[in-house]
Formats: sequence, structure tokens, C-alpha cells
Amino acid sequence: QQQQQQQQQQQPIIPAFTPSSNVSYQQNMPYHQGPAAAPGVAPPNNAIAAPATNAAAIPQQQQQRSIHSLPCTRCGYPNCDIRILGCQCLLHVRCTPVPIRACPNPRCFNSNPATAQAHASGGGAGGTGSCPLELLPMEFAELDEARRVADLAAKASWRAKEKSRARKKAKLDGGGSSSASSLDGSKEGSMDLAPSPTPPPPPTTTSAELRTGRWTSEETSYCDKLIQKFMSGRLPLPEGIKLNEFLSNMLKSKQSRLTKKMKNAKLSSKTFKRTTGYLTDVLEAREFSECEDGFFHSLQNGLERAEIKFHMQKEWRETFSTYCVSHGQPLNVDQWLASVEEMERRVHRAKDVERMQRRKMMMGSALRQDSQNPDRGVVIEKSPVHTALNGSGQG
Repeated sequence: QQQQQQQQQQQPIIPAFTPSSNVSYQQNMPYHQGPAAAPGVAPPNNAIAAPATNAAAIPQQQQQRSIHSLPCTRCGYPNCDIRILGCQCLLHVRCTPVPIRACPNPRCFNSNPATAQAHASGGGAGGTGSCPLELLPMEFAELDEARRVADLAAKASWRAKEKSRARKKAKLDGGGSSSASSLDGSKEGSMDLAPSPTPPPPPTTTSAELRTGRWTSEETSYCDKLIQKFMSGRLPLPEGIKLNEFLSNMLKSKQSRLTKKMKNAKLSSKTFKRTTGYLTDVLEAREFSECEDGFFHSLQNGLERAEIKFHMQKEWRETFSTYCVSHGQPLNVDQWLASVEEMERRVHRAKDVERMQRRKMMMGSALRQDSQNPDRGVVIEKSPVHTALNGSGQG
């Protein structure tokens, strides 16, 4: 026992990992590594150790969550659309040549056409000589957060209006400042404790209404960039699409809004003719992404910004999938189709919730009007046949 006590005293004291220190310690470690223990020393009994299953699941969630925040290989801006399956590099659809023979990143091992051809043949590209691509799924995190903030703001505004109405009613019914204040306090307390009888309906997943209103300078600059790349044929679009249709779908704007802004442009008479199908120059791609990012940040409403971002992401990827099919480019769309189905489920669920909320509001309004009606209701007398049937049924 004395020898064991001496050995324990000679061992160095290792502090236990608290949750805060453990998080800050593991943030600096790579995903495939964990906190290393001292050689030849067992961890103390009071050390906090996370289960192996949770530690393995957290990095996968972080990688899935941060895939849309990784930069593009060519322009360096986030919110990429596709991934090269051979090297896992990310690209925007406008930065991707179709068919793609090698990775455009010169530092990537897949940048050599011979190596890319070997990966393409091994990945089941069918001998087309193109690197197989994967269309990334839609990102719902930013849209969900914007919806949550908008829902909280709508509920707070509705509660403020209800309290203001209650104060006005208390002043009219009380007849004095003291009685009004007491009624005001009791009314506010009851409103805080009682649930809201007619809560505002939540916003849908994506608004189907087209955008109207004034143009910002950032939106005008981005629209000019779209028109310039459209006319030069350096976008992944199908042949023959009209300019007014392309701008209306991409900017989610009404046709009248476009014609008022560009009266002499003759948007409906201009069609797309492909030259390269992508932005060949790196500086050109970076400038285009910078204009797009400036347009997103110019929208002050968070929900509107998230919706237009989500809508443009969907439009670019739908157009690119059709473009790849027409040019024989191998493209994996399994995750993309799964996210589209999830989007449709969310839209239907939000519509059902909104319909139920409206029904509750209409029923509550009808009940309040009936309770405030001083006239007596209509009483329907029972017929003798009905009375006899009830009596026989009870007997």
C-alpha cells in the first residue's frame, strides 16, 4: 500500500475536462483527431469523457452544416452549387465548364486531365472523359432561422397591438385614470398569462408572390451583370431562352417591374446563344460573385433576403441540371432531389398550418360577434314526431 501511494504521488496531476474547456480544446483539433492523453498516464477518475458515438456524429453534422459556407475553387465566394466527386472541390454552376475534364484548381491532384480521366472511368462516368459532378442539396438553415425571427417579430407586434387595444378599452370603460390604470394592469396580466386567442398565422416556407417596389443600386448592378453575361453567352443556360423570362425567374420579379426599369431594352426580343457557357476568367467570376453578394446584403428584411437567396439557388441548380443532361455531363442528383421533396413537404405543411390558423381566427371572430349580440337567438321547437322518437329511444 505504501508503494502504491508513492507511485500515485509521483504521477502528474491532470485537470479534468470541463465542458467549456473541452469545447475550446477540441475546436483547435482536426475532425479525425481527439484530445491526446499523456503517454503512460491513465486519465483521472473524475475526467469528463464524451461517448464515442456522439464524438463521431458531431463532426459529420458540422461538415454537412458548413458545406455551403466553404468557398468556391475559382471565385472564392461561398454558397457553392456542385461538388466534383473525384477531389471533393466545390464550384458555382457559373464557374463550371461543361463538360469538365479536370478540376480547375491548379493545386488539386485532380487538375491533371489524365488523373481526372482515371477517376472518371473509375467513378462510373461511362467513358465520356468528364469528371462526375454532384448537385448539392438545398440549404434550409438560413431560411428556417429567418422564418423563426419573422414569426417572433409578428407575434410581438400582435401582442403590442392587443395591449394597446386593451388600454384604450380600459380608459373608455373605466371613466378615470385610477380605474383605467388598474384595469390596464389587470388586462395586461391576463393577456400575459392567458394564451393568445387568435395568434397570427406563420409565414410559409417560400413566398409565391413576385417582388415589386423600387430597385436598389446593388440590385441594378447585379441585373446589369446578368444581362451582360447573358448577351455574351457565358452562363449555363439552355439555348433560346428569352432575356425577360430569365431575369424574371432569377430575380423573382414581375415583368412590369422589369419593363418599367428598362423601357427601351426590348427584353422579350433577345434570346440566349451559348458561347462558353461559363465564366472563363477568374477575375470575372469573382466580380460577378461580389455583385451577387452585394445584392443579397442590400435587402434589409432578413426573411426576404433568405427567400431570394433560396430561390436563386434553386433556379441556378435546376437550370444547370437541364444543361448537363443536354451536354452529356455525368451528374449525381440524389441529394438534390431529396432536398426538393423536403421543400415541397415544408410548403404543404406550412399551407395546412396557415389554413388552420385562418379557420381558428374566423371561428373566434364569429364567436365574439355572437357573444356581443344583444338579440336572443332563434329557438327551433321540436316536432311531435321528433319528441316521440326521442322518448322511444330513451325508453
